[in-house]
Amino acid sequence: MTVQLTSGQSPAKYIESAREILSQYSAEVAKDPQTNSVRRLAIDLFREIENGDLQVSDIHKVINSLGGKVLQDRCDTFRQRHRLLSQENPESELRVLLEGIAQKGEPAYRAAMERVASGVVFTAHPTFALNRNLRRAFVEAAISKDGTSCRDDLSNIAAEGLYKDDNISLMMEHEDVQLALRNGQTALNEIWSLILDVAKENFADTWKSIHPSLINLASWVGYDLDGRTDIHWGATLHLRLSEKAVQLERFAASLNAIESPTNELKEIAQKLDAASEHARNAAIAFGGDLDDPEVLVNAANTLTPDAEAKIVSLKPIIARLRELALESDDNTAKALLIASSQMETLGLGTARIHLRINSAQIHSVLQNELRIATDDVEYGRAVLAELAKRAHNVPVQHVNFADLFQEQMTARRQIMLCAQILKHIDADTPIRFLIAESENPATIMGALFIARQFGVADRVDLSPLFETPDALERGDRFVERLIEDPSFISYVQERGRLCLQFGFSDSGRFSSQPAADMAIERIHNLVGAAMSKHDDLENVELLVFNTHGESMGRGAFPGKFKDRFDHLLTPWTRAQFAQKNLPFIHEFSFQGGDGFMHFDALETAKSTLLEVAIHTLSEPDVDLEDPFYKRRDISWDFYRSLREWHETLFENKDYPAALLEFGPGLLFKSGSRKSRRQTGASAGELGLRSLRAIPQNAILQQLAIPLNVACGFGSAAGNEPDRLAELMRNSKRMKGLIHMAIEARNLTSLPAFRSYGCLYDPSLWFAIAKRSDRANAQVYRRLGYLFSDLETHSSITKLANSITVDLARFDRILEEVEGESVTADRYKSRLDMHVLHALRQALMMRAFSLSARLPEFSRRHGSSISAEGLLKQITQLQIPDTVAMVRGVFPAEDRRNPKFDELLETSDIEATDDQGYSEIHTGLLEPLEEIDRAMKEATVAVCSLYSAYG
Repeated sequence: MTVQLTSGQSPAKYIESAREILSQYSAEVAKDPQTNSVRRLAIDLFREIENGDLQVSDIHKVINSLGGKVLQDRCDTFRQRHRLLSQENPESELRVLLEGIAQKGEPAYRAAMERVASGVVFTAHPTFALNRNLRRAFVEAAISKDGTSCRDDLSNIAAEGLYKDDNISLMMEHEDVQLALRNGQTALNEIWSLILDVAKENFADTWKSIHPSLINLASWVGYDLDGRTDIHWGATLHLRLSEKAVQLERFAASLNAIESPTNELKEIAQKLDAASEHARNAAIAFGGDLDDPEVLVNAANTLTPDAEAKIVSLKPIIARLRELALESDDNTAKALLIASSQMETLGLGTARIHLRINSAQIHSVLQNELRIATDDVEYGRAVLAELAKRAHNVPVQHVNFADLFQEQMTARRQIMLCAQILKHIDADTPIRFLIAESENPATIMGALFIARQFGVADRVDLSPLFETPDALERGDRFVERLIEDPSFISYVQERGRLCLQFGFSDSGRFSSQPAADMAIERIHNLVGAAMSKHDDLENVELLVFNTHGESMGRGAFPGKFKDRFDHLLTPWTRAQFAQKNLPFIHEFSFQGGDGFMHFDALETAKSTLLEVAIHTLSEPDVDLEDPFYKRRDISWDFYRSLREWHETLFENKDYPAALLEFGPGLLFKSGSRKSRRQTGASAGELGLRSLRAIPQNAILQQLAIPLNVACGFGSAAGNEPDRLAELMRNSKRMKGLIHMAIEARNLTSLPAFRSYGCLYDPSLWFAIAKRSDRANAQVYRRLGYLFSDLETHSSITKLANSITVDLARFDRILEEVEGESVTADRYKSRLDMHVLHALRQALMMRAFSLSARLPEFSRRHGSSISAEGLLKQITQLQIPDTVAMVRGVFPAEDRRNPKFDELLETSDIEATDDQGYSEIHTGLLEPLEEIDRAMKEATVAVCSLYSAYG
């Protein structure tokens, strides 16, 4: 049975017939348990391509058509998450909450509204798989009242091409985040407006003295150096000054927009406009080549001198606006209060900023400047005491821009950068300084030493990032050791907060997302308990920054925003904090293109921030008798078993072999950041650990095995699945974790994964060769011999077998608890996924076949290129690199200089196009490029099945 698709046939009709054939093939499992419908469809398609009955362009059209449907479904899911978009009055829910708090009295209302309780952080993680046009159409479809029309528009744009190489740069990412921040600011203004409206209704005499805050906005786009070396410190300054110029202009505009502004307000607006122009000129100067000392001196001398137009503190303006609000009419007062809240919340920029480095960069300072041996990974109490002593006694060193120019150590240079920002750009707004892969409290004490050395400890919030297995196991003890130190206590007392960051994305790839979530919750609670027992921390807030992505594999809970926020900081944890009277701030991230879509339109920004405000002000919906917490013997036995299953998997040699042989070739550049950390590591060190979380998750998606969410439950249940089943029935917390696993399980396809392995099975190619004519048989045998030396098929098969056993156990538990319906319709729901994978696998086979037809090249081309080497690169899906290499060696056109036509001597050899290797281009390179393009479109479609890239 084959699928017949001829040129001009409707892609929709073909998709329908492909689904039917997949279903027929699948029905044969009853007779042959090893039947694989995806593999059979892929082989059918490959045969038609080889026979000339089907063109790659036809498959390309089908992929885009199916991708359009997948995008429509993703858009529906996105809209469901933004439930407030469909409400006639989306602010009503928040208003009810505000009125309830107002009933408790003015002091309670003021206390709740005037403190920052939540934060939204934008990051430049490489999740820009949807190009800008497609993202714009996606968001327009989500917010449109005419859903059908916009869905059709989205599908039509997808039909023109799912993939577009935007050549994403850091500056493009910065442009995108500035759009998100602009919409976020407007949405936040509306929330503040509502807060003031309720205050006015309830506290007529005092409402003009209430200064709303509640939520802040932050960004690390252009400020994150963890694992990357391509962001010059001068670029960071250029961006910050550009942001300052833009925001000062907005502040001025908000005052000018006030009806009948006083002369004083006009003067303040003019002062803000002048400061904006000063910042803009400095930004231009810092946009030059700062590796040129002359350019640097000019830039520094533009920024650093005192000037009448220069503003580095908004405190006097904020204070005056609030004084004027008390004297003004209601409308003017409200406008002034919102303007002053913006200034206080954002500071002299479009958002607060987070700088990030890696703990290894702090360790370099410990070793090279402080002479503390970094091979002592434990960094015992003696080292902490020594660091505390040095941090307490270190004299402050004032720096200038020449010091940044000459400094070679990243950690020192970045804190010097903080000093210069605080000195010359914004003296009031604190800077977050995140330290990735923190595993030892000495890392933070080392950072504190540097911060005090450069005089910024009073305005820089140092924050460890817990994301590695060791950090998740011992993060609570890490903090306990810090708060035993008087020097650190003095620091957090001065700052008024203790800041911690938790990386769901990285931690989840080692131990699974459900286990990572459990471990992070444990640290939240243990740190809260330790702080509440410490008398010196009574007035210190706990700031918890839970950074995560938009996919389940990177920590995003499938469902409404409330469920997502509860997953990050559980109701149990919030209730424990409240019980201990521990003030806390909860921050969370919106990462890259996928995350920015929640703010790409004012409507979605407003919907998102309303959900943040509602969640922030709502009481936690918690069951204090939840057996997950009451029966920790069961829940923590399960946690340890689940974590162990995944950690064992991560160390299994078949895991990287299955993912890395061709998996990276299924991806494309989705952001400015590299897929591997830029550390200077040798090629021998590369592997899964050096691969970042986003590409690893993206490969799992592309192979249809989101195993770091779906897998491990069956094995973790061990010999007592009844205990897990009981917990699933009775525990709301466990039900949430299981729901996430079920959603990932529904998007797991072992037939698709095994079918990828079959493409590298030598027996498949020998079997195809046996049924082919002599010329083609030689090509297919060549592939069979090549794959005989690889472990790809074997590794995928062994990994699939392990997953099969685990998921079979999980399915039995699910059926016992949820009923058989939970698994009954799974295959039908995955038909479109299977069609996509079969289409791509047929393209892969065609690419292999084309490349295997290459003859050996002449020795005159040297040893740098060979037919066998090119074939292997193509089977690793390194198609763009391979094509570029071949183009360089074999030009399409005759390179003979036209000047030779002036030679008087004649030649019997006629110049022809053959001297330009045109056959290699038309017969191999151009078809490979077409295949590569179609496969990139398939990548976009597949990641949209998971509602995110990576």
